[in-house]
Amino acid sequence: MEDVLRIGAVNCAEDPMLCHSEGVTGYPSLVIYPHRHFFHGQRQLNQIVTFAMKYVTGIVLQLMDSDTDLFKLKESRKDAHGWLLDFCERRSSDCLSELNRKKLAANLHGLVNVAKIDCDESVKLCTLFNRRNGVVYFRPDDGREPDDAREINSLDFKEIAAAVLTYVPDIPYIDKSLEKIVEAQIRDHSFLVRFSSGEVDSNIHLKKLSTKMITGEIKVYFADCSKARVICENLKLNKLPKWVLFKKQGSYEIYHGKMETVHDIALFAMESHSSPLVTLTPETYKSAIDSGDEWLIDYYAPWCPPCLRLLNELRRLHNYVKNIKIGTIDCDQHGDICRKTNTNAYPNIVWHSGGRSFARAGYLDVITIAEFIEDTRNPIVVDLSPSDFNRLVSDGRQSTIWLVDFYTPWCGPCNQLAPEYKKLARNMRMKEIVHFGMVNCDHHRQLCMNLGVQSYPTIRLYSSASYTVDYPSNWWRDHRSMEVWLRNYLPSKVISMGNDFFVKVLEDDEPWLVDFFVTWCSHCIEFAPVFERVAEVLHGRVKLAKVDCGLWPNVCRNVGVAIYPTVRFYGGSRNSHIQTASGTSIESQNADNIVYQTEKELVKINRLYKTEL
Repeated sequence: MEDVLRIGAVNCAEDPMLCHSEGVTGYPSLVIYPHRHFFHGQRQLNQIVTFAMKYVTGIVLQLMDSDTDLFKLKESRKDAHGWLLDFCERRSSDCLSELNRKKLAANLHGLVNVAKIDCDESVKLCTLFNRRNGVVYFRPDDGREPDDAREINSLDFKEIAAAVLTYVPDIPYIDKSLEKIVEAQIRDHSFLVRFSSGEVDSNIHLKKLSTKMITGEIKVYFADCSKARVICENLKLNKLPKWVLFKKQGSYEIYHGKMETVHDIALFAMESHSSPLVTLTPETYKSAIDSGDEWLIDYYAPWCPPCLRLLNELRRLHNYVKNIKIGTIDCDQHGDICRKTNTNAYPNIVWHSGGRSFARAGYLDVITIAEFIEDTRNPIVVDLSPSDFNRLVSDGRQSTIWLVDFYTPWCGPCNQLAPEYKKLARNMRMKEIVHFGMVNCDHHRQLCMNLGVQSYPTIRLYSSASYTVDYPSNWWRDHRSMEVWLRNYLPSKVISMGNDFFVKVLEDDEPWLVDFFVTWCSHCIEFAPVFERVAEVLHGRVKLAKVDCGLWPNVCRNVGVAIYPTVRFYGGSRNSHIQTASGTSIESQNADNIVYQTEKELVKINRLYKTEL
C-alpha cells in the first residue's frame, strides 16, 4: 500500500485524551481518515486491504470501441494527462488485477489516466493496437497513436509505477527568470523551487509534486545554485538541496523538513502558500520589530525536531488568529539576533507588540499558541505586586474569591502550570466573583515569605470568608482538575449528596438530574463544568445533584452505576410512592443534548400528570 495509503500509529497509553476524542474505546482500533470510519472485520491482511481500498480515490476507466478516436492523435495536447492502458482477455492471466489497477490510479493520480481494455468486448480498439494483453503507456507530450505507446513488461504495481514515472516529463529548471521571482514584491503565482548544487536528482517521485499543488496557484521548478550562486548565498542556502516557497504576496519561506518525501513537501507548499508566515532576514526582522505592529516571531534551529513541529503549527495559526503577522529567525544563521533576545533554548516564540514582548519556550500546538496570544492581548490573570495583593486580595470586597499562583520564573513545574492556569481563568471568566492572580516570588520574595509560601508553584484560594486553602499537591495541575477543585468553593446550583440521595431525590415529587462520578476519572473531571452549565439552563425546572461514588459506593451500587460519569433523571414520586433508584439514563455528556433529553422527559411527566387528573 506504499504510495497509495499513508499509515500511522497512536500509542493510546501515551495520549489517552487523543484516543478518547476520536472515539477509540478498544485496542487495537483501525480507523481510516479523513472519513473516520472504523474497521470491524477480522484483522487479516486481505480484509484490511479491501476495507482501505474502498476509500482510495483512484478511478479506473473502462475503454470501449467508441473511444478509438482517443488514440488517433498525431500531435500532443498540452492539457492532456498520460495514459496507462491494460489490455486484457477473460481467459488470459497476463493482465493487471483489479486491486493493482486501482492502486496505480491512486498512485499516479493527476499524471496518468489508468484504463482497462477488455479485448473480448472492445475488439476494434484491441485490433488498432494489434494486441490482446499487456500494459502500455502514452506520455502526455507525445502523440497518441499506437506506435507512440511505450510497452511496460511487468504486472507488478511498484514496477509499473516506477516505469511510468521515468517516462513522465521532468520538473523544469528555471534560470533566466529566477532573479525576477526572488526579488519580486508581488508575484502572479507562488513558486516552489528546489535549489541544488546542479546534480541530477534520482528521486522520480518528485515528478508527482505538480499534481498535489493548487491548480494554477503554485508552480514547481528546479534551480541550480552553481549557476545562481549570489541568489543562493543571499537566501543563506548553505545546505543543499533545499526547497523554498516564494509566495504570491511577495515573501518567502524555507522548508526544513524531509527533503524527498513528496507528501510532506506538498503539504508544506500548500500550507505556506496560504499562511502569513515568512522567513525573516536581519533587515526584515529589524523592520518588523521597529514597526510597533503585532508580530509573533519564532526563534528556532533547523536541526531541532520540536522546532520543525512548531513550524507546522505556525503555518496554520492564521486560521485561529486573524490579521496576524508571523516571522521566523534561524538562530543558526542569525545567532547575534537570538543572543540579543536571550534565546538559549529552542523553539522560542515571542509576541512583539508596541515595544513590549512576551515569550514562551518549547513546542506548542496551534490552539495553545492562539491562547498564548489571547492572554497577551487581553490578559485575564493579574500580575500582583505587594500593594496590589493587599488592595485586591487581602482588603478586597467580601463577595469575591481570589485564586493566586505563586511561582518563580526558573521553576520548571511553574512554567508547565502557567498555560493551564490561564486556561482555567478563561474558562471561569463568566464567574464574576472569581478573580485570578499571579505573584512572582523572585521579584516579591518578602511577600511570599510573609504569606508562608515555601514551595513552587503554590496555588492558594482566598475566600470572602477570610480563610485560605491550598490546591492539593497530589492532584493533577491541569485546568480541568483545578476547575473541579475550585468549584467546590463556589456557589453552585448542583447539590452534593451522599446517603441522603434516597430521601431527597427518590421521595421528592419534583424532578432531579443526578451526576454520579468519581474524582479519579478524567472524563468526570471534564464533565463537571458541563453539568454546572446544565444546572444554569434548567434552573427553576429541575433540581441537580452530584454523588461521589468514591465516597458513597453503596448509593451508586443501588442505582446500578457501572461507568463514570453516569447521569440519571428522576421525574418525581407520584402518590407518595418512592421512585426506583435506577431512574432514567441520560446518554450524553454534551450540555445541549442533556438539556434536550431532560426536557423530553419533562414533557412525558406533564402528559402523565394530565392523564392522571
